[in-house]
Amino acid sequence: MLLSMAAIGANEFHEGQTTRRLPEARSKSLHIVQCCVRYAESVQYQGLTLNALSTVSGSSERRVRDAFYECCGMSPTSYFRLVALCEVRRRLVALPHEYDTVARAASDYGFWHLSRFAGQYRTLFGESPHETLMRSRCVATPLPAESG
Repeated sequence: MLLSMAAIGANEFHEGQTTRRLPEARSKSLHIVQCCVRYAESVQYQGLTLNALSTVSGSSERRVRDAFYECCGMSPTSYFRLVALCEVRRRLVALPHEYDTVARAASDYGFWHLSRFAGQYRTLFGESPHETLMRSRCVATPLPAESG
């Protein structure tokens, strides 16, 4: 449940609702997090390191970590893992025929350990990524018209 609540928070922050959610966040922390988010989006959450986030934000690694805790209530690693999981789910639901396997969708967002990915996905969304993909394909496939 805590992971689900954190994911909702990550999704709200990621979708630009930070001013409503985080009025107490200092503007410098918010700026650091926004720089890191833009960078992470540009690389599709792949190969993110605290060193890279530090470089793009122009802040020390400790300051980046502190900014994420202040604005998001979690570490940058946890935050970006949640956002990437949400992005994979969004893709599986919105574009089910674009992905022949869950592995392809997962690897597009930097998940290389598929069993770990599947476990995190199930914990967060209550179903396996394969179940999401199959359900989305059923919904996206129109039924044949009845003749009569």
